[in-house]
Amino acid sequence: EKTYFPYLRHLSDRVRYVQPQAELALQCTWAYEEDSDRLHNMGFAHEAEMYAAVCRAYRAAAEQIGADTVIPSGPAMHLLAQSGITPHRDTFHAHLGYGRYLLSLVWLGMLCGLSPAEDAFDRFDTAVTPKQAEAARAAAEKAVSYAQAQKAAGKPFDFFALST
Repeated sequence: EKTYFPYLRHLSDRVRYVQPQAELALQCTWAYEEDSDRLHNMGFAHEAEMYAAVCRAYRAAAEQIGADTVIPSGPAMHLLAQSGITPHRDTFHAHLGYGRYLLSLVWLGMLCGLSPAEDAFDRFDTAVTPKQAEAARAAAEKAVSYAQAQKAAGKPFDFFALST
């Protein structure tokens, strides 16, 4: 969180100056996998601890710059992991097939208003099983629906509630 400012404020102020009608969207990133050396090197004992910190940081950042939308990529990755499918390829980057598919579905839902659950894409450039694709659609749908409902209700972006 402390690394976002003052840079995020400068960037958002510049965008609002150049394009005052533009909507500001932040992508909420994700926590590292439970057994990741990077997770522990950053001072976190568990993935859930880093996930909570990431959610708090993006909520604070969104509030401070008056963001219109937070794209819930991190919460979707967390939901996919909770379904029993590891969303990472190396404990911190998204899996090349279903991890990137999940993230594209979240962006599709948030920026275009389309339902991730209804996406029928199946021409992956790396192996993705039907079970992995369905789990990605379900996690993206849940994260996007939650974020859209919060936005419609004018509530703060608190994605940590998605994990419970």
